[in-house]
Amino acid sequence: MARRLALLIATYQHEDSDLRGLTSPAADVDSLAEVLRDPAIAGFEVSVLTNQPHHRVGEAIGRFYRDCRRDDLTLLYFTGHGLKDEDGRLYLAMSNTHRDDLLFTALPAEQLDQAMNSGRSRQKVLVLDCCYSGAFPAGRIAKADTEVHALDTLRGQGRTVLTASDAMQYSFEGDQLHGQATSSVFTRCLVEGLRDGSADLDRDGNVTLDELYAYVYERVVEEMPQQRPKKQDNVEGRTVIARNINWTLPDHLRNAMDSPIAVERLAALDGLAHLYKIGNQMVRGRARDEMHRLAEDDSRMVSSAAAARLAALEPPEATAEQRAQQEAGQLAQRDAAQRSRREAEQRAQQEAEQRAQREAEQRAQQEAEQRAQREAEQRAQREAEQRAQREAEQRAQREAGHRERDEQARQARQQEARQAAGQQERYRQESERQRREHQARQEAEQQERVAEQARRERLDHVRKVGPWVGAAAVVVTLVLLLGYLVSGSYGKDGGATSSSVPKPPPGLPTVVASVPVGHQPGRVAVTPDGRHAYITDYGANTVSVIDTADNALAATIRVGQKPTVVAVAPDGRRAYVTNSGADTVSVIDVAGNAVTDTVPVKQPTGIAVTPDSGHVYVSNNGSDSVSVIDAATFSVATIPAGRRPAAVAISADGRYAYVTNLGSGSGPGSVSMIDIATSKIVATIPVGAVPGSVAAAPDGRYAYVTNFESDTVTVVDTASRAVAATISVSPKPACVAIGPNGDRGYVTNQDSGTVSVIDTASNAVVGTVPVEQPNGVAISPDGSHIYTANTGTDTVSVLGVASG
Repeated sequence: MARRLALLIATYQHEDSDLRGLTSPAADVDSLAEVLRDPAIAGFEVSVLTNQPHHRVGEAIGRFYRDCRRDDLTLLYFTGHGLKDEDGRLYLAMSNTHRDDLLFTALPAEQLDQAMNSGRSRQKVLVLDCCYSGAFPAGRIAKADTEVHALDTLRGQGRTVLTASDAMQYSFEGDQLHGQATSSVFTRCLVEGLRDGSADLDRDGNVTLDELYAYVYERVVEEMPQQRPKKQDNVEGRTVIARNINWTLPDHLRNAMDSPIAVERLAALDGLAHLYKIGNQMVRGRARDEMHRLAEDDSRMVSSAAAARLAALEPPEATAEQRAQQEAGQLAQRDAAQRSRREAEQRAQQEAEQRAQREAEQRAQQEAEQRAQREAEQRAQREAEQRAQREAEQRAQREAGHRERDEQARQARQQEARQAAGQQERYRQESERQRREHQARQEAEQQERVAEQARRERLDHVRKVGPWVGAAAVVVTLVLLLGYLVSGSYGKDGGATSSSVPKPPPGLPTVVASVPVGHQPGRVAVTPDGRHAYITDYGANTVSVIDTADNALAATIRVGQKPTVVAVAPDGRRAYVTNSGADTVSVIDVAGNAVTDTVPVKQPTGIAVTPDSGHVYVSNNGSDSVSVIDAATFSVATIPAGRRPAAVAISADGRYAYVTNLGSGSGPGSVSMIDIATSKIVATIPVGAVPGSVAAAPDGRYAYVTNFESDTVTVVDTASRAVAATISVSPKPACVAIGPNGDRGYVTNQDSGTVSVIDTASNAVVGTVPVEQPNGVAISPDGSHIYTANTGTDTVSVLGVASG
């Protein structure tokens, strides 16, 4: 009697810490085992192996195929990591697998193929739900092609192979970085299609492998468009994997049989006959019962037709002679089958011997190729070492040139500082001179008033004592007044100057250069070494690169549509740009100033990189979420955020991400404080209207948020997770940056065309600097220069910060 045998293997815990632990395999293997064991659904004899070393799994697979019989249906299932060596060979990861020693610690797909070929079963099913995320160590390039090709590796006679993915696709567990155990998308759809019978696409009561694959493919692609399940088979006929326990008579047949119109009841007979022909035993029994019911129909036309159908389906009982002939024929068929089986076994043995010989020849050829490959690698290594030496010498020369330019720039800054100090001293001297002149004029005016009073008194006296005495007094008064005039007590212009005295400048930043860039520059970021500034050109679909030593355009890089925000990784190797018009993030190699990768991300806006440069956080403005990009593999995970997230900042210690949420309309916004370790929102702090940017202080104590429609900057205390202060600035504040010492903040104000300078100790604006239509702002690592992207003038302003 034919048996239905299943071996389920799950590996989700590994000795090698480089192999990421998976959450889904435990739930996958349990749910699949349950549905396969169910006698009403599939009726398999199920064995399960979890987290076993490769030699034990290999022994179990060998026994599984060695002990199966010709008429058995065998099903082997694996869930876990699928890995690939540098020559493109596929391995299944077990608990003791190490990525640097796959040959002796993992299960090769070639070995699995040999075991399946040795099995006598004519119906072999292999299901692989593999995640290929650990296929390559970071920074290495395979010598073979970049695809796993599991189907090509596992072709064979009498077998069907289903894979969750192929060609280096991921087999997704879901959208979460963390969480409780859940089934993978592929296995979950597989189990659902078997458990509730929804994979019975032709409604014949049976679920075949072809139907199951078609059902799973449609469901997986609908839920995860990035994943494409694959199928390869080499079998005759169809393989029934399960029964549809929820099968019911189709509605159109039930309605026809219950119809009061005899013609419609008569038409139902064709549908019932079709079900009897294609259905399993349960379906045929139900179809026969319904025909019996119609045979008793009160319409003679219907009852006669039903009786004729039943007669065709149920032939009269055979005679003894006919039964004997049938038994003889069946015996002859069995003998022929046995002979055929023996011949097939002999052919299989011959094929096995021939295959062994071919494999020996292939191994010899492979060893020769490996020797040649090792020699080529050694030559390549020597050439690489020589090339590295040349590059090191060239790099040393470039660094020497950079140091020379840096020294020239430092001397230029010192000269600027000396000139500024001289200008301030000249202003102080001029102010002191004006103060002394003003004081002298006030004294002269006072003396004039005293003299005028004396003159009046003398005139009165003259009128009283006589004209001669009065004339003498007038003469004396004129002589005194003339003395005052000759002594220069009045100002040089003959009158008093204004009483206001100009105040000395407060030491604010000054514009030292203006650099033309692409159309509509939006945001700016400076490299950790301070040598270059990267600017997004929103209207030109480019990124402009400025050499900060001479404040000149060094490069222009073509990126995606509508580049919005740029961030440079703290290690200085890459820059990341959100392209809001292309739903992508461009990855730029800083050394070569070229785009090396493009990562799909829905509706990206703000962007920030963790201090270890390992992950990139991107706000998704249209989906109320944040995408987290793995900088090593460029895989993307999604975590929830607030309503319409806009800007992103990461704390200096890498513990928290701060995401501004625009909210609905122009009403109040908020800031989501996300714990990076758990990917969960730990606090939501209300701020002003349209919070467009956020910056974290170097010491991590405060976060600063610009509120575009409120004309304010909100200061968030990250310890208490509450608003510490609200600072009024000029109209339409766009962006904020905090100096490296944390003592100054700089805010660009679009409507007023200024940069507000904030004293962070008092949370007060201490001055403003005129800049034409500024938007983005960034500060050099040493705090000596500020860079603003001026959207309306297609320029970048460079502001020098006075030392001290």
